[in-house]
Amino acid sequence: MVHRKACTEHRDAVHIQIAFEERGMEGEKLEKYNRLVDETDEAYHRMEDASADLVNTKPMTLAGILALCRYIGPLFEGDDSPDLPEYISYDDDTQATPAEALCHVRFTFRQLVITGR
Repeated sequence: MVHRKACTEHRDAVHIQIAFEERGMEGEKLEKYNRLVDETDEAYHRMEDASADLVNTKPMTLAGILALCRYIGPLFEGDDSPDLPEYISYDDDTQATPAEALCHVRFTFRQLVITGR
């Protein structure tokens, strides 16, 4: 799944960046650190895009909705949600927290069940 891969890449990039921060940085090391920061930022944006796709993809069947809810549920466990961005940006230039996006998915589910569309 695209989201899972993006989360793993972001988590790995953050771990590498943190490990690198613990060492002194000058000259070439500082340049490498700056590249790591850029890679971490790029990994975050890929994760953010995958998260938006995840919550913006309209499930077409009840099985699809169930699969989406089962996948998203564990992402909200714990005090924070490290595998979700702080905000999800939509194509219409609005933003939502992951919890708000999940509410959107639940509303879509309800509409699908009630109306069949």
